[in-house]
Amino acid sequence: MVLSPGKKIAITNEEKEAQRQRIIRAAVAVFGKYGFYKSTISQIAIAAGMGRGTLYWYFESKEELFHAMTKQFCESAIDQVKKELGAEDHFEDILRRLIRSWLDSAVKQKELFHIMYSIYGQMQGEFAQSMQGAMRDMYQAIMAILENLLNQAIIKKQMREADTHRLARLLIGLVDGIVLQHIFVEPFMPEAMTEVVMSLLFKGLQRTG
Repeated sequence: MVLSPGKKIAITNEEKEAQRQRIIRAAVAVFGKYGFYKSTISQIAIAAGMGRGTLYWYFESKEELFHAMTKQFCESAIDQVKKELGAEDHFEDILRRLIRSWLDSAVKQKELFHIMYSIYGQMQGEFAQSMQGAMRDMYQAIMAILENLLNQAIIKKQMREADTHRLARLLIGLVDGIVLQHIFVEPFMPEAMTEVVMSLLFKGLQRTG
């Protein structure tokens, strides 16, 4: 249907959100193929199966689109961590689920993770600062959740006394490093890698027998 200039079709909030998600999925594909700075709004619009004008109803620029993609990525990561904390299980079981969940996401959404890890190196100026701030906020939120989990485990005598702040940073760095290896070096099987991490955390590198 051809619209008169400036005329918009009334749509529901659900339809609007569906369109936003459609655009974000298209942006993931385009950014993954061309990189952020070489990608254009026209390419994203074509990938989303819509005109540039329609896309501009939802996002004023590719910077705003990437910001929305980053915000969604960060919120999803935090929600994922919170979800695994719901059950009153032993600390070790919760931690295993957390690690497995994050590694599963890296495998299932490899293209998105690749973009989030690689494009930040291309960013410049205020835009870079804004995006890095969003990622920093995500890591700080996850670290606070992990630190609280570790403190509760100490109170319940499920683990020995430790510097929980540094340990939370170590856990995030360890899993992040594994994800980077999966994206840029060699893929892994989430279940097997989770058990390797758990064995390293709880048994260390000490020889047995």
